[in-house]
Amino acid sequence: GRNPDEVKRRRKAEIDENSRLGLVFDTDPVNDKGGNSAGTEQQRQQATDSQHEE
Repeated sequence: GRNPDEVKRRRKAEIDENSRLGLVFDTDPVNDKGGNSAGTEQQRQQATDSQHEE
């Protein structure tokens, strides 16, 4: 196996780099708001629908 400290260090560097570049991945646990992809898509669709009603 790998050294857990090295894995954590590399993961933190990856997260910091993504944040610095403004990259957001829905598969990244750091961005998980507790929902699932289907729920997120449903919320996105509802937001789009409500914008068209205005």
